[in-house]
Amino acid sequence: YGSGRIRIFEEQAFKIDPAWKLPDQAGAKEKISQQIINDKNFRYQWLKDNGLLTKTPSAPAGQMVSGSEILTYQKNQWQFKDSAGEIWTFNKAGQLVGMSIPGSGEWQISSKDNRPVTLKKKDRTYVIAYDSNNLVSKIEFKKTKLAYQFQKGFLQESTDSNGQKYTYAYSSLNQLESIKGPKTHFSFDYQAHTGRIFKAVENGANANYSYDVKIFSDSEVSTTTIKDGKGEHKVEYTYKTGENGRYLAKLREIHGTQVTETQFNFNRQPTKILAPGSTQDISYDANGRILEIRRGEEVTSKVVRDNQSGKITEIRDRNQLRKFSYTSQGKISAVALSDGTILSFTYNPDGFIQTADLKDLNGLSEGLLTPVYKGQTVTDVLIDGKRPVNSNDKLRAVRFYQVINEATALPKY
Repeated sequence: YGSGRIRIFEEQAFKIDPAWKLPDQAGAKEKISQQIINDKNFRYQWLKDNGLLTKTPSAPAGQMVSGSEILTYQKNQWQFKDSAGEIWTFNKAGQLVGMSIPGSGEWQISSKDNRPVTLKKKDRTYVIAYDSNNLVSKIEFKKTKLAYQFQKGFLQESTDSNGQKYTYAYSSLNQLESIKGPKTHFSFDYQAHTGRIFKAVENGANANYSYDVKIFSDSEVSTTTIKDGKGEHKVEYTYKTGENGRYLAKLREIHGTQVTETQFNFNRQPTKILAPGSTQDISYDANGRILEIRRGEEVTSKVVRDNQSGKITEIRDRNQLRKFSYTSQGKISAVALSDGTILSFTYNPDGFIQTADLKDLNGLSEGLLTPVYKGQTVTDVLIDGKRPVNSNDKLRAVRFYQVINEATALPKY
């Protein structure tokens, strides 16, 4: 809570509806796609906005489309791609086994009873548990202290990265009434006729909320005004209607003379960010993948892709150039950095990193990193075949992960 904004989750790695259930029938594409259609909790508002997926004469074999959403069957897998470029992959039985999110990268997923139980990306692993009613009961972020506990679908307790715990209480109408932490206490009052917050209290300091909506010929502007001891803070939401339905086109935050504005395209992707003293422009290709980031007239990041495969071949970040090579299975085999460093990977039969090797500009290896897995979870890391025990080896392991994360990261805006 600050400047009228309430942040409950410290890190939003993915969005998940506690009642969401994956399709659990195998069979023809009509059965699986219809089950996805019938699941009203499935991803985004587009199911409601765009209606059912329907076969079209122009669609490739095994493909069904609705607007910009595409469901494709190939290699015994379903790939569901939405207009924002997100790709969700299901196996033949309808279990979610992977997803790719622009700006977030590719996730590997394992399921049990047709529910995702682990989500993994590089060295980050999230574990999900369910209660007897098949609702999410707990989410843990491995190798961190982050954790969230739910009861009947409602967040009851969270633990932040420092190990601090917060508890959540709700009204009989299932509205969040309070958040209590070691040093903080928030409480909320709601308008009876709208269900919106009209007053929030942080450790005794009041913040009062008011709302305004204006309708124009081509847009709708909704304004939330927050008044507290620090002054007045406004948040303006401008909505428009595009080919995929209603979308947030602009978000403005006004705090005194400070104004920050973010503009979005109809795929819900930011295209321009204006902040005091800086302007950033972000462009995308036809598939919603980031192409270029400009800060004023300067190109700060540029992504080059292979015309055939769509794989990234180069990323230019100001003074840094990264060149990518791939295996025949489409996984990154090497990243060459502009300082002459080369980071190379091998993979085990399950498709997980088996080794990572870092060589300097003279071709000398700085060490071989080998992750140790239990299922899909990294339980240990070896340096040159040994567990790091002294501070020097531990620092090498940390540097390895830092290099891997930086070398394979998409541009950030």
